[in-house]
Amino acid sequence: MNTKTIGKRILGRLIRHVLPQPIVPLAVLTYHSIGTGAPGSQPEERFRRQLQWLRERPESFFVPQRDFAIPVHENRTRVVLTFDDGYLDNWEGARPILDEFGFKAHFFVTTSFIEGDRSVTRNFRNYRDLPPMTWDHVGALAEQGHVVGLHGDRHANFRSLSREEAVEEMQRSAGKLFGRTGLRATTFAYPFGLLEHQRDDLDTVFVELGLRFAFTSVHARADAKAIERDRGYRYRVPRLRIDPGDSIGVFAEKVNGYWDFVSYVQRVFSTVPRRVDDSVRTV
Repeated sequence: MNTKTIGKRILGRLIRHVLPQPIVPLAVLTYHSIGTGAPGSQPEERFRRQLQWLRERPESFFVPQRDFAIPVHENRTRVVLTFDDGYLDNWEGARPILDEFGFKAHFFVTTSFIEGDRSVTRNFRNYRDLPPMTWDHVGALAEQGHVVGLHGDRHANFRSLSREEAVEEMQRSAGKLFGRTGLRATTFAYPFGLLEHQRDDLDTVFVELGLRFAFTSVHARADAKAIERDRGYRYRVPRLRIDPGDSIGVFAEKVNGYWDFVSYVQRVFSTVPRRVDDSVRTV
């Protein structure tokens, strides 16, 4: 475990109880790749141990089968599993392990990548050269009870686009998904997903496309009560990134809110406007 991770663990334990807590905690966990050996790919056995940890806590965790818009009167933390981009190992590696535990996940697909355009991910440091799923895989995931959502057409930084371009990007991705699979997406995850990649002028477009929720990469647990009540929040749902090197202790801390402070650090660094160079993003 490196010094940076140790420091975060210490800081999280020191300040967790002084930070605002969600009324109904929702831990939306972000993965990309499983079991390929790529720098950002979660080892299969580590992923399996994480799911085992979740399954051993039925009194505290509820893993929804299709959606997280569930009654919030139960006093328990929800956990949602999500995968970004649409790598082939989501089908070959993640899906069989999910099946072992009877868990379902949300798969946010970048539609041009699924169509075979691997230039979309060529500059991703952590996932370079990984192949995509096919449309048959995507359709089969939905048939098996998983949720398929949108992740843009070309994994663009939405903030760097004009509003017209952003709308076109959304419409292309939704159109391709429906045209190839017959699926109408109800969820979307912002590519890159930090505050400097999000927009505040797309909510009406989300509604027109039938999107009920939009996810970000702001690193914190979400609040299921706020999602139920607030459409603005519903289109800016934070998620927790699960890294390949996370021990089961770090994983548990993230799910339990000890790393929510990271979202405050992200907000500080997002206060200085800057253009994001997608070629150096470590997605």
